[in-house]
Amino acid sequence: MPFLVKDIIERNLFDGAKLVAGFSGAENPISWINVMEILDATDSLQKGELLITTGYQLDKESLYSDIVERLYRRDVSGMAIQAGYYLTEIPKYILKSADQV
Repeated sequence: MPFLVKDIIERNLFDGAKLVAGFSGAENPISWINVMEILDATDSLQKGELLITTGYQLDKESLYSDIVERLYRRDVSGMAIQAGYYLTEIPKYILKSADQV
């Protein structure tokens, strides 16, 4: 049985993690985890990977307005954003994009 995005939340693997958008992807299987602070190499991500990031510069919509769509096209399983260091909250454009794919 594959490990799914929702398993991270249900098993409380990351303290305080919540699924806040992209609910249609909750059952996406995860085959690998990729950690990136600077999202300049998203073309290297593969199908089934879960991207974990601190969200560096995600508050700059002009740079990353299409990030969710790019990840979706690469068949990335999901994106986990750690708010608190670079971001106080996940930008609204990210949440909106995640709910549209």
